[in-house]
Amino acid sequence: GTLMIVDSEDEFRPEEVEKLRVDVTEKGLSVLVMAEWYEPDVMRKIKFFDDNTQMFWTPQTGGGHVPGLNTLLSSFGVALGSGAFKGPFSLGGHTAQIKSGSAIARWPQGGYLYMQSMQDEGLMTLTSTRKNVEIGVLGLLDVGGLSPGRVAVFTDSSCVDNKESDLSCWWVVEGMLSYTSLAIRPSHLMAAPIHAEFKPEAFQPLPITNPEFELHLYSRAAGPAPQCHA
Repeated sequence: GTLMIVDSEDEFRPEEVEKLRVDVTEKGLSVLVMAEWYEPDVMRKIKFFDDNTQMFWTPQTGGGHVPGLNTLLSSFGVALGSGAFKGPFSLGGHTAQIKSGSAIARWPQGGYLYMQSMQDEGLMTLTSTRKNVEIGVLGLLDVGGLSPGRVAVFTDSSCVDNKESDLSCWWVVEGMLSYTSLAIRPSHLMAAPIHAEFKPEAFQPLPITNPEFELHLYSRAAGPAPQCHA
């Protein structure tokens, strides 16, 4: 089967990270991730004063919590970087609109990585400067192990996360599910595996959870682990 993680906005407990590692590498589970933007400087920029509470409000995370996803995916050598990007993502005659995505910052040798030039929306927000950057948008990976599953990561979820979504990326989702569940890559996702680890300097170091944003005050992953009572 395939575990889908879409627009995740929290940390993950160590127990969750270890269980996913075991389930993917030893029990054949696959995981499909649809991420979102994460850029601390943009989060500071959009801080606002609320007249009702007479307080300044700062987002506790970006569109999604990339540091938490990186913790979850670290066992597989996969990571996302800071940033906010938008633009069309085209493959094999299909096009998806990325509205607020992050960028793949690490992808293992032997995996499949799909690149595209995107507008740096974070830079635009901070400095009003227009710039396009070629980034990793979609990654597919066969995970090694005793009975391995597969990992698929797409850097944006805005086209599927509410009823107003344009669903332009549905072909991407279907292709990812075909790969994770059936080990089949559709014709529009055919590509040669990368011959070396993908680790662009522009996205190093990886983003971390900054106490400044006080996510821990609202996180369900903080504090004592929930107890299971028979």
